[in-house]
Amino acid sequence: RLPGADGEPLVDLDGGDGGDDRVTLSPLVDIRSRLVEQASVEAFRVEAAAPAYWRLTALDEFDGQIWSSSGSYVEAQGRLPDTPEPAPGATRLTQHFRIGALAQIWLPAAFEPIAVDSPDADVDWDGDSSSLVVGTGRDTSDGLEYDVLSILPRLRPEDLSVGTAGLDTEFLARFTRLPEGTRPIADRYTAEAVGTETDAYAKALALQTWFRTRFRYSLDVRPGHSTNALAEFLDPAGSRSGYCEQFAGAYAALARSLGLPARVAVGFTPGEEDADAPGTFVVTGRNAHAWPEVYFAGVGWVPFEPTPGRGAPGAEAYTGL
Repeated sequence: RLPGADGEPLVDLDGGDGGDDRVTLSPLVDIRSRLVEQASVEAFRVEAAAPAYWRLTALDEFDGQIWSSSGSYVEAQGRLPDTPEPAPGATRLTQHFRIGALAQIWLPAAFEPIAVDSPDADVDWDGDSSSLVVGTGRDTSDGLEYDVLSILPRLRPEDLSVGTAGLDTEFLARFTRLPEGTRPIADRYTAEAVGTETDAYAKALALQTWFRTRFRYSLDVRPGHSTNALAEFLDPAGSRSGYCEQFAGAYAALARSLGLPARVAVGFTPGEEDADAPGTFVVTGRNAHAWPEVYFAGVGWVPFEPTPGRGAPGAEAYTGL
């Protein structure tokens, strides 16, 4: 409703050199404003047979200041390239999205999407981060309707028993990389977090339990997930309180220091089912969320939930939540 809100920007954050590159703000920095200032603003609606975490993207690069990513997107319609075949026992979930005031280039979807149908706008896909975005002809996904088919694996602890065995060394180096100033801070707390656990899955689970039992959820903290913010969040002399931005970023940093490939996913919790339209979930700003993902050999990226009071539908068997 602000005068001039639809005018040309003074600084075009989606601009560039005129090529195909797009630059946009990390969605992780947007979470607190959604939780506090836009809590009741409807971001989107989704029709689905079951609730899920509606994921926007994954951030795999941490420079000591911010988690970000650099994706290579290709045009997508129908079956998405390089997506896995459904594993035995996996569930197929069809979703119909109607985007409201999301104000992002990303298109939410349950993880892991394998097909998209968007008749009214071009859609691009990055297989590395499993992210969908609107084509370069649109500034945001607001107003768009589209369908997604996702595969939801039903993982059990035994499925994660292989851990990181056999993973490519280049892949491990990429997803366990931490800035020089961050690693000593993360290393300082790993023994407290996981004790003497040596198994990869046991470490990931112990790390989740440590954050959920030793830390407190609160929005009364400064936004940010830099190295300094990480040190303040982990310091036992402090309040050890924060919201999902701090929990997800800290978990991923500590997981990497333990040799576990990790990244930060950003999206939304399921939202509230519309009483007048069963099977329709209304997702607002208060549902904005971030969580870590850990890579397991033979399985792929697996979400964990260190933020107290949260828990991803369908992950109960291996997270215990």
